[in-house]
Amino acid sequence: MFKAILFDMDGVIVDSFDCWHIVFNKALAHYGYELLSIENFKDEVWGFSTEKNMRYFPGKNVEEVRQFFIDYFDATGAKIEKELPELLSQLKTRYKLAIVTNSDRLIVDKLLNSTGIIHCFDFIATRDIVKEPKPDPEMIILACKKLHIM
Repeated sequence: MFKAILFDMDGVIVDSFDCWHIVFNKALAHYGYELLSIENFKDEVWGFSTEKNMRYFPGKNVEEVRQFFIDYFDATGAKIEKELPELLSQLKTRYKLAIVTNSDRLIVDKLLNSTGIIHCFDFIATRDIVKEPKPDPEMIILACKKLHIM
């Protein structure tokens, strides 16, 4: 019998594509680099970690760029399916719910607060509380332990 459901966040719970495209281009402009079109962002950047996307910020420190994203990330353009809050509410009556994401906690909080669903989750595992981001299983194992299902 299932006891919990673990969700990825970006593209599963929240559509934050436009938010990320905007903050990525803000960072590029801030550091003096050429902006990316939506198509190039989708094909070359979206879904990859900040570490992997550092090729767009040559000579910059990954923590500096990550902090820029945290400081300037605007979640007001984030979208969720209109049925999602009700679905999560129903699932929460039977299961423990968690998010497991490679995003930083401060960005996750912005997204989940702006969409009004942060209260739906019993635990949120983010890249800044583990040594290795996904696909390493550390984050999933941690979530299972915190939910007391492992």
